[in-house]
Amino acid sequence: MAYWQFSFWAIPKKSLLDKYSNIPNKITEEDFNSVDWFINYSSESFLNSIDYLTENQHWNKDTIFLGDYDSNSIAISYDNMNKLIVEIYFRIDLRGNYEYIVKNMLNSLCLGNLIIFDENLEKVRQTYDGLMSKLKFVIDQKKLVEYRLLYSSTSKY
Repeated sequence: MAYWQFSFWAIPKKSLLDKYSNIPNKITEEDFNSVDWFINYSSESFLNSIDYLTENQHWNKDTIFLGDYDSNSIAISYDNMNKLIVEIYFRIDLRGNYEYIVKNMLNSLCLGNLIIFDENLEKVRQTYDGLMSKLKFVIDQKKLVEYRLLYSSTSKY
């Protein structure tokens, strides 16, 4: 993941409830990779809501790619043989004003009845304040790393 991005996956709420009987705060990597999360998922409302990113080509022909590689994007990977979604992956560009894209992505997630899991497979609060708080935390952590790198390269031992 690029330094200036925040990425996350979206999983259907119904699939999580079917698997766990509740929405877990974290899912295992094994479950994430082995469960067919989208087997009974109807993607129409979700796909129709994404009018804020333009469709572009993806290197994988089985992926619908909306947005830009170097900016905000949504990648929807398909199993063409079974005509099923395999995963939905979001990326937010943190270099500028990202409030507009956050609001639009949250709207799409709500319309699609999808739940956010970050790259550690931990659930992210699915409200504007919840996601903005997570983004602020990520940005602050990146600034701390920058500061430490700068300080360590300029300090004399």
